[in-house]
Amino acid sequence: TSEESLENVFKSFGLVEYCRICYDDYSGKSKGTGFIKFKNLDDARECLNEANIAENSRFYLDGKQLIITTAVNRNQLEEIRDANRHKHKDKRNLYLAKEGLIYPDSPAAVGVSAGDLKKRLLLEEKKRKLLQNLHYFISDRRLCIHNLPSNYDDTKLRQLFTTSVKDKNARILWAKVMRNRSRTDGKKFGSSKGFGFVEFEQHQHALNALRYLNNNPEIFTSDKRPIVEFSIENKVALNRKKYRQIKQEKINSGQSNKGESTEIERHSSNTYGGVEAKPFEKNEKVPKMKMNK
Repeated sequence: TSEESLENVFKSFGLVEYCRICYDDYSGKSKGTGFIKFKNLDDARECLNEANIAENSRFYLDGKQLIITTAVNRNQLEEIRDANRHKHKDKRNLYLAKEGLIYPDSPAAVGVSAGDLKKRLLLEEKKRKLLQNLHYFISDRRLCIHNLPSNYDDTKLRQLFTTSVKDKNARILWAKVMRNRSRTDGKKFGSSKGFGFVEFEQHQHALNALRYLNNNPEIFTSDKRPIVEFSIENKVALNRKKYRQIKQEKINSGQSNKGESTEIERHSSNTYGGVEAKPFEKNEKVPKMKMNK
């Protein structure tokens, strides 16, 4: 399409001051957009009114229908771009995958032990593999920390992150050190697995904590520094957990199985994914079981 042929389409509405087609600077090919300026405002309005008529044969060029809209100035264009830029399109928060990442040859890797660099590489490979599954996403408020000393418990972990944020308004929803199931020496809990999770109420507080603790040689030891990253979550598993919590809350509040016999109530604390059986009424007909053929 040439500018001359494009101008011919709009000449029937009035005098055209100029016609410009937008071309790509690198390829030299048309971007598929252009500008038309009429000398008279009334002619431009008439053109727009005609363009609002569906399947208008006057706006076909080289086999394609033209879409006509009012042009915007540079300030209006910047406002539109800013509005679109702030729209959150990354529903899985994949941009957070690189937060806290340390490349071996970067300045941040100076002084980091070979063991820590190897561990970071393994964690990064695991992260990328998990994120290939669309059911996994990155939490913007929950952090995972590795290289925890063996003497760290939930309380100590919470205190560490509370002091790292340096904001009295920061609120931690929960903090947990992951432990082995097997107990030794008669202890209440198993030994620490060396990593844990902390969830903040706000994303900014979680981000501040990560940027302060991650790779900080003054927190644990210089050879075993904290490895902090945003936690990877499984959407399916979280939905199941949420369903179990809602179901348990209904049972605890007495909303589930109201008016049932004491025998049924005694077993109502069991939560499962199957059908919940209820006793038949006194004169209720018992249906025959149907088998699938």
